[in-house]
Amino acid sequence: MNASITQSICGGKPGIAKTEISGIDLSDPLCEQKVGICHRIYSRHAAEITAETNKAFAELDDEKSEVMEEQSGKLAINLSCPWLDDPIRTGILNPTTGKEYILSGYYQDATGNKHFTQQEAIEIGERIPGWQLCTDEFHKALAKVVFDDEKWEWKKNVCGTKYNGFKYLTKVLKYELGGYRHRDTGVLTSVGERGYSWSSSVSGTNGLYLHFYATYLNPSSTTNRASGLQVRCLQE
Repeated sequence: MNASITQSICGGKPGIAKTEISGIDLSDPLCEQKVGICHRIYSRHAAEITAETNKAFAELDDEKSEVMEEQSGKLAINLSCPWLDDPIRTGILNPTTGKEYILSGYYQDATGNKHFTQQEAIEIGERIPGWQLCTDEFHKALAKVVFDDEKWEWKKNVCGTKYNGFKYLTKVLKYELGGYRHRDTGVLTSVGERGYSWSSSVSGTNGLYLHFYATYLNPSSTTNRASGLQVRCLQE
């Protein structure tokens, strides 16, 4: 082993056999092995420091990208939003593929806002790998499971549970009575009374959405696309 390296790692100086920093005696026959241990520990910590640094730099790059997106007029996606952390098995099958629909939580931006235009909702769905904005087909399949549109009432014991359709919607699928944001005034309306959730479909110049409250459900309601409704996504 190179003596100068050994002395440097041990904190020693030429001609000094023992150092106060490491306490390693250079005349100790085990000195080389001890210095090797020092090397390994240093390398391990250096790797950890490098990993932490790279992570911090990546977070800064993400923040910079979001700022640039905002400045360019492109919707910035809130990467820290936990809406995909606990996906919900709906118990509802896609009638075409036979696969079960998996539902996300509600998206919110970095300011805590949960109400978006339909175009913003579509952008959110397009930019999340493996997910898509809820479809009108899903909302219709959901309506058939939870609501009897002939009797005009919620179905009972939905998907083998003790819940009627409204409770299944709000307790199991965690739909919120989140209201909507008025397109002109920006005022939130009907919070705690009605739920509104965008689909990716349009009807003429309007957008389609799921609309429900305690005694009513319409899977394909229409409204101005500039209205602010809540956003959930799907996967199968």
